[in-house]
Amino acid sequence: MGTERDHCGKNGVPYYDDFVNKANKLHGQLKSTILVLSSFLDTFQKIADAATNTKEIVTKNKRDRQALRNPHFLGNRIG
Repeated sequence: MGTERDHCGKNGVPYYDDFVNKANKLHGQLKSTILVLSSFLDTFQKIADAATNTKEIVTKNKRDRQALRNPHFLGNRIG
C-alpha cells in the first residue's frame, strides 16, 4: 500500500502544477479583462458627458434665439 500511495502522490504533482499554471493564466486574463472594461467604460462615460454638454449648449442656444425673437422673453424690453 505504501508504494501505491507514493505512486498516486507522484502522479498528482503534474496535475497540481498544471492547475497552478492554468490558475495563473486565468488570473492574468481576468486582470486584462478588467483593465480593458475599465478603459471602455471611461471612454463611454466621456462620450456620454460630451453628449450631455452638447445638449446643454443646444438648449442654451435655443433660449438665446427665443430671447432675440421675443423682446419680452426673459424680461427683455425694447424702448
